[in-house]
Amino acid sequence: MNTEAEAESISVQIRIMEQATDVALALEKNDLRAAEENMFQISEDISLFKVLVGVDNYSFKNIEGIQNSLIVKLDAAKNKDGEYL
Repeated sequence: MNTEAEAESISVQIRIMEQATDVALALEKNDLRAAEENMFQISEDISLFKVLVGVDNYSFKNIEGIQNSLIVKLDAAKNKDGEYL
């Protein structure tokens, strides 16, 4: 991987982690709409990250695990409130 691609992958990874933090904060505030919007952005950035680093990359697998955990938490919050976006 060249330096430019490495820099872009790190930038995308940081952006994903910031968005994951935003989802967690939105869930804590019970703002399901904001959480859902941030999850969409995470999904888009994870697709880009997968192209940049490859599906077998440890960082990709770790971020994918974080995404899956947030999806479960968001679904649980939606079921708890009876709200479906």
